[in-house]
Amino acid sequence: MRRYVGLMLVLVGALCWGMGGTVAQKLFRQDAVNINWLVSIRLLIAGAMLLIIQLLLKNRSQIFRRLENKAISYTTSYFWNFWHACRPIYVHGID
Repeated sequence: MRRYVGLMLVLVGALCWGMGGTVAQKLFRQDAVNINWLVSIRLLIAGAMLLIIQLLLKNRSQIFRRLENKAISYTTSYFWNFWHACRPIYVHGID
């Protein structure tokens, strides 16, 4: 049974990946959407979906347990700040 669930998840993921690329191409060509905006929105929606799934299906305390551990919180905070400090340099380099 678990194998079929895994197979279905892979198929749905591949379908979403393909549709996402097609929709992104349409948005870039016809609607002149900024790529940075689209990537940020996609990541924000994906993160929100993962949190919602975790809240609905699993133990809710697992989400907040990570925040209670100070070492993990500091590491995450440093990575987040480093990424946002370096992101303009990266975007400027690929433009």
